[in-house]
Amino acid sequence: MAFSLAHDVRVGDHSVRLRCAGTGRPVLLLHDIGGSGASFAGLTSAIVAAGREAVAPDLPGFAQSDPIPGDLAELVAHLHALVTKVIDAPTAVVGRGFGGYLALSLAVRQPELYEGVLVEDPVLPPPAGGRSSSRMGAGMALSGAFTTVRRGRLLQNIGGFSRAKGLLESLAQQDQAWWDALERISARVGLLDLGGGRPDDRDRYNQLLGAIPGSSRTVVPPGRGQHDPGSAAEAAVIRFLS
Repeated sequence: MAFSLAHDVRVGDHSVRLRCAGTGRPVLLLHDIGGSGASFAGLTSAIVAAGREAVAPDLPGFAQSDPIPGDLAELVAHLHALVTKVIDAPTAVVGRGFGGYLALSLAVRQPELYEGVLVEDPVLPPPAGGRSSSRMGAGMALSGAFTTVRRGRLLQNIGGFSRAKGLLESLAQQDQAWWDALERISARVGLLDLGGGRPDDRDRYNQLLGAIPGSSRTVVPPGRGQHDPGSAAEAAVIRFLS
Protein backbone atom coordinates (compact mmCIF):
# COMPACT_ATOMS: atom_id res chain seq x y z
CA MET A 1 0.00 0.00 0.00
CA ALA A 2 1.40 3.38 -0.97
CA PHE A 3 1.30 6.29 1.45
CA SER A 4 -1.91 8.25 0.90
CA LEU A 5 -0.35 11.67 1.48
CA ALA A 6 3.09 13.12 0.75
CA HIS A 7 3.80 16.75 1.55
CA ASP A 8 6.59 19.06 2.63
CA VAL A 9 6.78 20.76 6.01
CA ARG A 10 9.19 23.44 7.16
CA VAL A 11 11.38 22.87 10.18
CA GLY A 12 13.31 26.06 10.70
CA ASP A 13 14.83 26.98 7.35
CA HIS A 14 14.67 23.45 5.95
CA SER A 15 12.06 21.44 4.08
CA VAL A 16 11.19 17.90 5.15
CA ARG A 17 9.24 15.47 2.95
CA LEU A 18 6.65 13.64 5.03
CA ARG A 19 4.64 10.60 3.96
CA CYS A 20 1.50 9.69 5.90
CA ALA A 21 -1.28 7.10 5.81
CA GLY A 22 -4.13 6.15 8.11
CA THR A 23 -5.52 7.68 11.27
CA GLY A 24 -5.13 6.97 14.96
CA ARG A 25 -2.15 6.99 17.27
CA PRO A 26 0.93 7.85 15.20
CA VAL A 27 3.84 5.58 14.35
CA LEU A 28 6.99 7.48 13.36
CA LEU A 29 9.09 5.54 10.84
CA LEU A 30 12.80 6.38 10.50
CA HIS A 31 14.70 4.87 7.57
CA ASP A 32 18.32 3.77 7.21
CA ILE A 33 21.16 5.69 5.58
CA GLY A 34 20.69 6.00 1.83
CA GLY A 35 16.97 5.24 1.96
CA SER A 36 13.79 7.28 2.19
CA GLY A 37 10.48 7.25 4.01
CA ALA A 38 9.06 5.37 1.03
CA SER A 39 11.07 2.31 2.10
CA PHE A 40 8.36 1.66 4.72
CA ALA A 41 5.60 1.26 2.11
CA GLY A 42 5.54 -2.50 2.75
CA LEU A 43 4.47 -1.89 6.36
CA THR A 44 1.87 0.77 5.65
CA SER A 45 -1.15 -1.49 5.09
CA ALA A 46 -0.54 -3.40 8.30
CA ILE A 47 -0.06 -0.22 10.35
CA VAL A 48 -3.26 1.30 8.94
CA ALA A 49 -5.15 -1.97 9.49
CA ALA A 50 -4.02 -1.88 13.11
CA GLY A 51 -5.78 1.49 13.50
CA ARG A 52 -2.59 3.55 13.57
CA GLU A 53 -1.23 6.41 11.44
CA ALA A 54 2.06 5.83 9.62
CA VAL A 55 4.29 8.93 9.52
CA ALA A 56 7.50 8.51 7.52
CA PRO A 57 9.85 11.46 6.92
CA ASP A 58 12.78 11.48 4.53
CA LEU A 59 15.75 12.09 6.81
CA PRO A 60 17.59 15.39 6.27
CA GLY A 61 19.81 15.27 3.20
CA PHE A 62 18.20 12.12 1.80
CA ALA A 63 15.57 11.74 -0.92
CA GLN A 64 13.24 14.78 -0.86
CA SER A 65 14.37 16.43 2.39
CA ASP A 66 16.83 19.31 2.60
CA PRO A 67 20.25 18.61 4.09
CA ILE A 68 21.07 20.39 7.33
CA PRO A 69 24.45 21.49 8.67
CA GLY A 70 25.92 20.14 11.86
CA ASP A 71 26.71 16.88 13.61
CA LEU A 72 24.63 13.97 14.89
CA ALA A 73 23.36 16.05 17.81
CA GLU A 74 22.06 18.68 15.37
CA LEU A 75 20.33 15.96 13.34
CA VAL A 76 18.58 14.60 16.44
CA ALA A 77 17.55 18.13 17.44
CA HIS A 78 16.13 18.72 13.93
CA LEU A 79 14.08 15.52 14.09
CA HIS A 80 12.86 16.40 17.57
CA ALA A 81 11.62 19.72 16.22
CA LEU A 82 9.85 17.85 13.41
CA VAL A 83 8.13 15.48 15.85
CA THR A 84 6.88 18.30 18.09
CA LYS A 85 5.63 20.18 15.01
CA VAL A 86 3.65 17.41 13.28
CA ILE A 87 2.71 14.94 16.05
CA ASP A 88 0.45 15.99 18.93
CA ALA A 89 0.11 12.69 20.79
CA PRO A 90 2.50 10.16 22.32
CA THR A 91 3.94 8.20 19.43
CA ALA A 92 5.60 4.90 18.75
CA VAL A 93 8.78 5.05 16.68
CA VAL A 94 10.30 2.38 14.45
CA GLY A 95 13.90 2.85 13.32
CA ARG A 96 15.93 0.78 10.87
CA GLY A 97 19.72 0.73 10.94
CA PHE A 98 20.80 4.36 11.38
CA GLY A 99 17.14 5.15 12.05
CA GLY A 100 17.42 2.91 15.10
CA TYR A 101 20.13 5.15 16.53
CA LEU A 102 17.93 8.19 15.87
CA ALA A 103 14.86 6.55 17.43
CA LEU A 104 16.70 5.78 20.66
CA SER A 105 18.28 9.25 20.71
CA LEU A 106 14.87 10.90 20.37
CA ALA A 107 13.44 8.78 23.19
CA VAL A 108 16.34 9.86 25.42
CA ARG A 109 15.87 13.53 24.54
CA GLN A 110 12.21 13.74 25.63
CA PRO A 111 11.00 10.40 26.98
CA GLU A 112 7.37 11.41 27.55
CA LEU A 113 6.78 11.86 23.80
CA TYR A 114 7.24 8.16 23.07
CA GLU A 115 5.06 5.23 24.05
CA GLY A 116 7.17 2.60 22.32
CA VAL A 117 10.50 2.33 20.49
CA LEU A 118 11.26 -0.52 18.10
CA VAL A 119 14.71 -0.68 16.48
CA GLU A 120 15.64 -3.02 13.65
CA ASP A 121 19.31 -3.98 13.31
CA PRO A 122 20.44 -0.61 14.71
CA VAL A 123 23.76 0.97 13.80
CA LEU A 124 25.13 2.39 17.05
CA PRO A 125 28.21 4.14 18.37
CA PRO A 126 30.42 1.79 20.38
CA PRO A 127 30.63 2.26 24.14
CA ALA A 128 33.96 3.01 25.75
CA GLY A 129 36.36 0.23 24.83
CA GLY A 130 33.93 -1.23 22.27
CA ARG A 131 33.91 -1.63 18.50
CA SER A 132 31.64 -0.01 15.94
CA SER A 133 28.43 -1.88 15.07
CA SER A 134 28.34 -0.42 11.54
CA ARG A 135 28.20 -3.12 8.89
CA MET A 136 27.87 -0.70 5.95
CA GLY A 137 31.01 -0.49 3.86
CA ALA A 138 31.92 2.27 1.44
CA GLY A 139 30.32 0.40 -1.46
CA MET A 140 27.00 0.19 0.36
CA ALA A 141 27.17 3.87 1.28
CA LEU A 142 27.87 4.75 -2.35
CA SER A 143 24.93 2.64 -3.54
CA GLY A 144 22.70 4.32 -0.98
CA ALA A 145 23.89 7.73 -2.07
CA PHE A 146 23.05 7.00 -5.72
CA THR A 147 19.62 5.78 -4.62
CA THR A 148 19.15 9.03 -2.73
CA VAL A 149 20.06 11.09 -5.79
CA ARG A 150 17.68 9.14 -8.03
CA ARG A 151 14.78 9.55 -5.60
CA GLY A 152 15.50 13.07 -4.48
CA ARG A 153 16.44 16.54 -5.50
CA LEU A 154 19.61 16.20 -7.54
CA LEU A 155 21.31 19.49 -6.69
CA GLN A 156 20.51 19.26 -2.98
CA ASN A 157 21.42 15.60 -2.61
CA ILE A 158 24.45 15.30 -4.86
CA GLY A 159 26.54 15.14 -1.69
CA GLY A 160 24.76 11.98 -0.58
CA PHE A 161 27.88 9.83 -0.55
CA SER A 162 29.95 12.20 1.58
CA ARG A 163 26.97 12.71 3.89
CA ALA A 164 26.47 8.95 4.37
CA LYS A 165 30.21 8.45 4.86
CA GLY A 166 30.37 11.25 7.41
CA LEU A 167 27.44 9.86 9.41
CA LEU A 168 29.02 6.42 9.51
CA GLU A 169 32.37 7.84 10.56
CA SER A 170 30.65 9.76 13.38
CA LEU A 171 28.85 6.64 14.53
CA ALA A 172 32.13 4.73 14.58
CA GLN A 173 33.40 6.98 17.40
CA GLN A 174 33.09 5.68 20.95
CA ASP A 175 30.29 7.43 22.83
CA GLN A 176 29.84 6.14 26.36
CA ALA A 177 27.70 9.15 27.30
CA TRP A 178 25.11 8.09 24.69
CA TRP A 179 24.97 4.60 26.16
CA ASP A 180 24.69 5.92 29.71
CA ALA A 181 21.75 8.14 28.71
CA LEU A 182 19.68 5.17 27.47
CA GLU A 183 18.51 4.51 31.02
CA ARG A 184 16.37 7.66 30.70
CA ILE A 185 14.05 5.97 28.18
CA SER A 186 10.67 5.33 29.77
CA ALA A 187 8.94 3.83 26.72
CA ARG A 188 8.63 0.14 26.02
CA VAL A 189 11.63 -0.80 23.86
CA GLY A 190 11.83 -3.70 21.43
CA LEU A 191 14.96 -4.86 19.62
CA LEU A 192 14.24 -6.60 16.32
CA ASP A 193 17.13 -8.81 15.21
CA LEU A 194 16.60 -9.48 11.50
CA GLY A 195 19.85 -11.42 11.23
CA GLY A 196 18.48 -14.54 12.88
CA GLY A 197 20.72 -14.24 15.94
CA ARG A 198 24.11 -13.96 14.22
CA PRO A 199 26.98 -14.36 16.70
CA ASP A 200 28.49 -11.07 15.50
CA ASP A 201 25.35 -9.23 16.65
CA ARG A 202 25.15 -10.81 20.10
CA ASP A 203 27.26 -8.25 21.96
CA ARG A 204 25.39 -5.30 20.46
CA TYR A 205 21.97 -6.62 21.50
CA ASN A 206 23.19 -7.72 24.92
CA GLN A 207 24.60 -4.24 25.51
CA LEU A 208 21.28 -2.68 24.58
CA LEU A 209 19.35 -5.08 26.78
CA GLY A 210 21.61 -4.19 29.68
CA ALA A 211 21.44 -0.44 29.05
CA ILE A 212 17.68 -0.02 28.53
CA PRO A 213 15.44 -1.05 31.43
CA GLY A 214 12.71 -3.50 30.42
CA SER A 215 13.81 -3.85 26.80
CA SER A 216 13.26 -7.11 24.93
CA ARG A 217 14.72 -8.80 21.85
CA THR A 218 12.92 -10.62 19.06
CA VAL A 219 14.93 -12.74 16.62
CA VAL A 220 13.59 -13.02 13.05
CA PRO A 221 15.15 -15.51 10.60
CA PRO A 222 16.87 -13.70 7.71
CA GLY A 223 15.26 -13.88 4.30
CA ARG A 224 14.30 -11.97 1.21
CA GLY A 225 11.38 -9.59 1.37
CA GLN A 226 11.77 -9.06 5.11
CA HIS A 227 8.95 -6.50 5.24
CA ASP A 228 6.64 -7.94 2.59
CA PRO A 229 3.01 -8.32 3.70
CA GLY A 230 2.66 -11.35 5.92
CA SER A 231 6.40 -11.67 6.55
CA ALA A 232 7.78 -12.57 9.95
CA ALA A 233 9.37 -9.14 10.29
CA GLU A 234 6.12 -7.33 9.50
CA ALA A 235 4.27 -9.52 11.99
CA ALA A 236 6.86 -8.73 14.68
CA VAL A 237 6.46 -5.00 14.11
CA ILE A 238 2.67 -5.13 14.28
CA ARG A 239 2.74 -7.26 17.44
CA PHE A 240 4.95 -4.65 19.06
CA LEU A 241 2.64 -1.81 18.02
CA SER A 242 -0.53 -3.58 19.17
